[in-house]
Amino acid sequence: MQFALIPQKVSGVLANISAVRRSKGYSEEYMADIMNMPQDTYTGIEAGNIALTLQNVIEIAFIFQIDTASLLTLDIPKLPILRLVI
Repeated sequence: MQFALIPQKVSGVLANISAVRRSKGYSEEYMADIMNMPQDTYTGIEAGNIALTLQNVIEIAFIFQIDTASLLTLDIPKLPILRLVI
């Protein structure tokens, strides 16, 4: 069973994922490879064109070595100190 995130929350979560990915120097291709999916699928998820599931968020948080709750609740792009730590 897959659970989709609440739509109004998704844009903030996607911004967090993108910010952390870029701060770590990971490409979308790298993320897709690690997550065992086509690059266009990962790109679609991050762009909001393909549903972001809770399973995706948990896996992405694991790859980033960041707490899943941080991806879901923080406004990472607006926290420059946090971006340096990630």
